[in-house]
Amino acid sequence: MHTQHAMVIDDDPISRKLIRAMLSQAGWGVFDTSDGEQALAYFQQNPTQLVFLEIGLPGRNGTEICRDIRSHQQHPTRIIAFTHHAQESDKKAFLANGFDDILIKPISHATLNHLLDSLTPATTD
Repeated sequence: MHTQHAMVIDDDPISRKLIRAMLSQAGWGVFDTSDGEQALAYFQQNPTQLVFLEIGLPGRNGTEICRDIRSHQQHPTRIIAFTHHAQESDKKAFLANGFDDILIKPISHATLNHLLDSLTPATTD
């Protein structure tokens, strides 16, 4: 079985560290960064099945980064909007702009495990 790879893009170092630790504990390889441009460069060179993307990044926001990831996508990738708050209208807009799901911070182990379990059929050979 090959290692699944995830990318976490968030300008909050505590949020990055937390999600990285939970993903690593679940057996995922994780690349994390606070910089959207660095994330795009990494994504273009590395197969990544799952992306956690903070909406409120400084500079280019998460929606713009999501669109760029989708335009360079060459393999199945789930992109999760990762934010502290979102109204129902925000959630609809995130989904319309290319995100697959929205998670509100902080996320629990149970929420993350549910998400990872939902990926298993699509990413297992």
